Amino acid sequence: MKNSMLIALSLACLAGAAFADDERPACPTGEADGWRWSYDEDHMWLTDQDAEVTWALANGKTATTTGVTLVWYYQPWSESKYVTYQQDGDYKLQNGIYLTPVARPNEFPPSFTQDPLDRKHDYYKALSINGSEVIAPDYDWESTWNPERSKSVYLGETEMPAAGQLNAAFETGNQSFSVTLWTKSLSASSYSKTDYGTGSFTTRPMGPLIDTLKPKMEAEAKRAKASGIYCVEADY
Repeated sequence: MKNSMLIALSLACLAGAAFADDERPACPTGEADGWRWSYDEDHMWLTDQDAEVTWALANGKTATTTGVTLVWYYQPWSESKYVTYQQDGDYKLQNGIYLTPVARPNEFPPSFTQDPLDRKHDYYKALSINGSEVIAPDYDWESTWNPERSKSVYLGETEMPAAGQLNAAFETGNQSFSVTLWTKSLSASSYSKTDYGTGSFTTRPMGPLIDTLKPKMEAEAKRAKASGIYCVEADY
């Protein structure tokens, strides 16, 4: 009996050690050319922590937030007879932007706060690059801001030509982006949006950084698939 208990305890200790070894690591991160970069098995994120976003709000006020993250999301290639996707080798590529809007708690619904007492609300968005519309206001679907866990709004596109315009502007740098937002309560119809305002910023050049990171992302995908352990991405 005593030996059986010792064996059981030993197995429990081994299981605990194996569990500790299997803890998911943070995704690889570093800095280059003014960008903070990170990647997992199918994403690359480039953050300009110093980028200033100037908001012209619908109430006539202006405000500034800091930090913009550009996104490359590589999905398995699939064709569609309805739309044309942006293709990069064997991947379907989505490009996107994370940015933090200005909280406006005194509106109804309260807009973009992180106060758990505020209710969720939906938002629509549009994007222009150098004054030309790239992503039109989304009338068919909306995103939801959750005050308990949302930090940024996200705009992304996989379909051409918008996705290609985003990608080219990212890689060229020194481009002027304008993001326009509208909000609405969850109970309101999609046609009763409230104008929030527009945030504008300029991207910095990134040189060959994407070409340098992509093989590393692909190596991370192979590592994760082989081990079954996927890295933990930062919270954008």
